[in-house]
Amino acid sequence: MAELRSAIFWVLNCPIYLLRCYSKVIEKITTERESKLELETRQPLGFNAYKLAPSNFKIWRSDIQGKDAILEQLQVFQSSEKSDSPQENMLTELLLKTGLGLGVKYIQDQSFYKVGNLWICFEKFQSEMKEQILQGNVQKVIFLNSCFASDAELSNLQLELKENEINLVII
Repeated sequence: MAELRSAIFWVLNCPIYLLRCYSKVIEKITTERESKLELETRQPLGFNAYKLAPSNFKIWRSDIQGKDAILEQLQVFQSSEKSDSPQENMLTELLLKTGLGLGVKYIQDQSFYKVGNLWICFEKFQSEMKEQILQGNVQKVIFLNSCFASDAELSNLQLELKENEINLVII
């Protein structure tokens, strides 16, 4: 008889017990969703637009023939950047070419644009720059070819940076 009463009690009260359990689960899921929505709405909304423009750097023509044409092209490429290119535009193009996005933060410190451990320079090379690079936490440095007055200056910098395991890229 006691077993029958116990069975009847569970049959009558089981839906109430399950309803309590389910309501706690539903309440927990609801609060988690609401907190996620609050986080998502606090983030700023917007977008970046970028208009594709011609390159700020000269393009090497590989279709030329003859010794004179190649020598002429080499003379043109003493400076790889176009003469009317602003530094900000060249910086943006180099950041995109190195795989960094449009929203990357950079600082301009003396002669360098610094993006983490990547430094970019568009100004004439001076010996103080080498000391700055060696003292800074740098893994990669980008210079324009026109930054160097002589090949000897460029070669010396390349060797010193290689000894310190710093990658030098010349554009």
